[in-house]
Amino acid sequence: MGRVLRFRHTRWLTTAYSLNGHPLAWQCVVCGKPFTISIDEAERAIDLLPPLHIESEFNVHSCELEFEKRLPTPIDAPMRPAHAFREELFRRKA
Repeated sequence: MGRVLRFRHTRWLTTAYSLNGHPLAWQCVVCGKPFTISIDEAERAIDLLPPLHIESEFNVHSCELEFEKRLPTPIDAPMRPAHAFREELFRRKA
């Protein structure tokens, strides 16, 4: 019997952009997804921590979905019927 190892990445937010010492955006350290607020909201902030709505949005996001968004779509690849691949392999052997 084999063992299945599951790796769980620890995620947190890090400041990505700031203006005059006020954080405007944070990003996930695993996938890099940005989480932003407006300049007005940043200027009203009392501390450097992300607002509660940013933390909530961060907690429900999926790093796997963010990585999938960056992959090329299968629509971009040329479509060929399955039998075309079998015929191609047969011709190479002959």
